[in-house]
Parts: sequence; structure tokens; C-alpha cells
Amino acid sequence: MNTNKTLYAALAFGPLILLLGMMVMMGFMFAEIFDHPSRYSGDVMPAGFGGIMVLSLFIGVFSLIGLIMYILHVTKNNHIPESSRTMWILVIVLAGTIGMVIYYFMWISKEEELNAKMDEKADSNPWK
Repeated sequence: MNTNKTLYAALAFGPLILLLGMMVMMGFMFAEIFDHPSRYSGDVMPAGFGGIMVLSLFIGVFSLIGLIMYILHVTKNNHIPESSRTMWILVIVLAGTIGMVIYYFMWISKEEELNAKMDEKADSNPWK
């Protein structure tokens, strides 16, 4: 299986980076609210609130696309034993982005090495 490692790395690490950016934006927004509480009394929203909402939408969509792509990769990965596929799908679904990062380092980043071992076994097979 030939995998685009850059795409899968972006799908695993992208939501984490966007989440970090959202936390920074929230920090600045809350600092502004605490510095000038009289500006935000009543129905006035802070200026950064819309940006945080848009960024959270991007994080959700990005994570959903990553989840689908990683589940498809698990089902098509020939290196994972059949008995472990369900476990990896559960890790990715239940742990979310952290599960995708773990799967990336366990399987996707080592794919060339695993393919070489598989080719080596196929070449040494005397029955072919």
C-alpha cells in the first residue's frame, strides 16, 4: 500500500495545531474581556469570538475528514493483522486526533520499512 505520508501527517497534526491557535485566540479574547469588562456588558460579543467559531468549525471538519481517511487506511493496511484492525479503529475513533497521531507513528511513518520486509519475504519464498 503506497500512502501519501504528508497528507496523513497533516490530517493527524493539523487539528492539534489549529486547536493551539484557537486557544491562543481565546486567551487574547479573555484578556480583553477582563481588562475592559464594561465594554462587554449586555449583548456585546468580543471581536475574536467569530474567529474562534470559524476556527472551531475548521477543526471539526478537518478532524472528521482525518477520522474517515484513517479508518479507511486501517481497513486497507496489509501490515496490520486482521485481529488488530478493530482495535486500531477503536483507538482512532475513541482517542480522536491523539489516536491518529499514534497510528501515524506506529504504521504510516514505518510503511517503507514494512513494505521492504514484505518484499524480502516474498523474494525468499521458494514456492513461488
